[in-house]
Amino acid sequence: EHNRAIMDGEFRRFRFWSRTLRIYSSYKIFQAKKGISRVVLQSIKKYNSSADNEDWEAIHDINSDRMLELCLNLRGFYLKSGQFLATRYDFMPLKYISKLRILHDNVPPMSGEEVKKILMQEMGGPLESFFSSLDLTHPIGSASIAQVHRAQWKSNGAKVAVKVQNPEAERLMTGDLRNLVVLAEFLQRTELKFDLLSALKELQKQIKNEFNFVREARNMDLAGQQLRVLAPSVCVPRSLFRSKRALVMSFVEGENLGKLQEFNASSSAMPSWLKKRTGNALDKHIPSYRHSVMIFMTGKRLLVTLAQAWGAQFFQMRMFHADPHPGNICVDWKGLNGRGRGAVGLLDWGQVKFVSDKLALDFAHMVEAINSQQQCRIVECMQRLGIETSNPADPKAVQDIAVTMLDTRRVPGYVLNPFDPAHSMKKNAVTKLPPDIYFLVRTVQLLKGITFAFDLDFSLTELWGPLARKTIEREARRPPLVGK
Repeated sequence: EHNRAIMDGEFRRFRFWSRTLRIYSSYKIFQAKKGISRVVLQSIKKYNSSADNEDWEAIHDINSDRMLELCLNLRGFYLKSGQFLATRYDFMPLKYISKLRILHDNVPPMSGEEVKKILMQEMGGPLESFFSSLDLTHPIGSASIAQVHRAQWKSNGAKVAVKVQNPEAERLMTGDLRNLVVLAEFLQRTELKFDLLSALKELQKQIKNEFNFVREARNMDLAGQQLRVLAPSVCVPRSLFRSKRALVMSFVEGENLGKLQEFNASSSAMPSWLKKRTGNALDKHIPSYRHSVMIFMTGKRLLVTLAQAWGAQFFQMRMFHADPHPGNICVDWKGLNGRGRGAVGLLDWGQVKFVSDKLALDFAHMVEAINSQQQCRIVECMQRLGIETSNPADPKAVQDIAVTMLDTRRVPGYVLNPFDPAHSMKKNAVTKLPPDIYFLVRTVQLLKGITFAFDLDFSLTELWGPLARKTIEREARRPPLVGK
């Protein structure tokens, strides 16, 4: 059995590297060809940038299919990485966004028989003893670690969600992260001027928490109790049963944000499902700008709600949901537009990060520095947070990096597209990202993806300003330590 597991791991590693190298080499060959043709065409004054863009779209189309196939076939942490990339509307090509979005909630699930077997083992008896009904055939969500089924809890007749862990997920993800560390080392030296290794090493330490549903239930219930007071517009499930591989919780109604690609304020048509959810009887006779305004207002309300929720978590609760990708957020659109209680559901509390007093205070100073646009103060705050750049003597570039990493607002002229020769990180790179900062940066980047999906220029730090000031004032009132 041990030898078979080793052989499976080696074959999986081969499949990952063969697919990854195919994608990488195709881009390098394409870049080389385009570089030569650009020089030749410019010399005879026949260079056409629009034709260049069409060629890039074609290569993105091919490689996005390859990446989707890699994520779906290998699953594990590769699937989770694909989920993250699918939220990055700010720098990922749209071909990738449109294809990888399937990974948020439409992953091939385990069979009903396998789910039944796991649940009986975890719950210690026949499922009829716990559920009046349980749909094992059609999971309502399936992702990298677990899948969720709809059921009715027998003791009180309540509608519940049943989360069941894939028994292979933990083994696969552990090996996948080792492969990604090797890939990160290579890309960090050759392509991406960013401290990827620190981020992945922090993930390696934290990922085990996602496989302990008892811990997840405890964090979820604690967060739910506090957010009911601090951010009443959001709703968190409440646990009814928990074990290491099974979790039964209250059902949160709403539409999954996996449809984010349909939100585009520059689009000429509002998605029909959004019309229905918001209760607006719009039709083709209404001007497209009205559709855009509706989407803009809906997006703004959603982002304000999410910003308030994460501000409360970070500065007041000192613990935060560290995986807010669209698949983990659901929205009751009528409730949101009516500003109802619990209109936004926050799901999947497997990845929770706790915040030290020092990190809360240091980040509070950074929020104030970003809002004041004082470049020297931002440089100082970057040092306090332990974030290092290749050229700290350039305060404007450091300011752009800080805003790009730690806020959701747009930075004019800052090029995030890694395929662009003018990619801004090549001029001033992030050479060190402390492990404690990684999940904060990741959370901001996921929320930034939502702002770009709605085509909004929205600032988290502006909304977090009052909470940051209270944190600084509270620390100033604290009596100094005496003696040792």
